[in-house]
Amino acid sequence: MKQQIVLSHEQQVAESHKQKKALSYDLQAGLYGQFANLGYRKKPLFEQITIPHIQPGQLVTLIGANGIGKSSLLKAIAGLLKVEGKLCLNQLPLSDMTAKQRLGHIGYVPQALPQTTPLTPFEMLRSSLLHLQQTPEHQINTLITQVFQQLEISDIALTPLSQLSGGQRQMVAVANVLTRTPQLLLLDEPTSALDLRWQLKVIDALKQQVQRTNCIAIIAIHDINLALRFSDQVWVLGHAGVTHFGKPNKVVNSAMLAQIYGIKARVENCSQGYPMIITDAAI
Repeated sequence: MKQQIVLSHEQQVAESHKQKKALSYDLQAGLYGQFANLGYRKKPLFEQITIPHIQPGQLVTLIGANGIGKSSLLKAIAGLLKVEGKLCLNQLPLSDMTAKQRLGHIGYVPQALPQTTPLTPFEMLRSSLLHLQQTPEHQINTLITQVFQQLEISDIALTPLSQLSGGQRQMVAVANVLTRTPQLLLLDEPTSALDLRWQLKVIDALKQQVQRTNCIAIIAIHDINLALRFSDQVWVLGHAGVTHFGKPNKVVNSAMLAQIYGIKARVENCSQGYPMIITDAAI
């Protein structure tokens, strides 16, 4: 016969508090969680890393030195890299879903550009939306047209991807994820192939998407000045899973730049009032 375990009053109170705390954690809006053993068999990156609580309606830039693991972290959140731990998005247990199931909630843009195929951008986006089966078919063409107009790429909508430049294909990749209106946007260096004007266009479009749909956007980016200007929060990734997270003016400073990037630099405001990095020397 199984012996019944009787808890003392103090133990019952402690257990009740523990359960309530766990329940409140699971019912929070936004993104939060913790990963363990993130990396690859021959290249482990982090034994443990905490995903900070990111509220809906925020654009977060993920910054850090080359090779620190930003891309791998985004892949893990997207469900494309096997990792231990727990991840929740607006009460949904993403960590219990397959990568295919996460597609309904997450829009992911990798560093790699869309392949050079005979498909046109319009055909590519239409095929993607039809496959996901989340948008009524009679609304798809209008939705794609609106996103192309927003990004000012309507002129290449019917040009085969094989005839587009790297920067143009990167714009198409961003358009593809914007048409889906997911709860979480993950973009890995979406401005790397773009000139200055198009960088601003893309970041501004993502900012508008966040504000309009109350989604979360996490953007891995190397341009810290763009991060300072457009971010609601900055997430700094350091060695061994050490992270800094908070408002740009609280997180990005001379000490952080020295620690993470190994540079002597200052944060000053330009004539228009925007903060910007002034780099003095490598340390």
